[in-house]
Amino acid sequence: MGKGTVHAHEPVQPCSLYGATKVLGEAMGCFYHNRHKLEFIAIRIGWFQPYDSEGLKNRTWGGTSIWLSPRDCVKLLRCAAEKPGVGFAIVNGTSKTEFERLSLAEARDLLGYVPDDDVTVLYPKQGV
Repeated sequence: MGKGTVHAHEPVQPCSLYGATKVLGEAMGCFYHNRHKLEFIAIRIGWFQPYDSEGLKNRTWGGTSIWLSPRDCVKLLRCAAEKPGVGFAIVNGTSKTEFERLSLAEARDLLGYVPDDDVTVLYPKQGV
């Protein structure tokens, strides 16, 4: 990922076969929506980690900028499942982070998703 915020509507740039297969899933969702009017919301989940994750506590990896807590994950999935009339959409999913690496604009605007958990409150930076 670059240094800026990544929006769900930007062109995809998978950096692995795994990422490319995720994009394929989104394309299939678009196909089924266009062909059969199936409601489809792709959620690009950030770094899903439990609250007591060592990587989260120690901030050993930059994942804190894309962290998604268990509670916020359930909340986002519920927002997506209960939102009628979306058609086709792609949204990012994270909790509150120090810098919004993955934009939550689409999730907020389309689904009404606002995360509850904040990594900076759960694990404030030490020695700053």
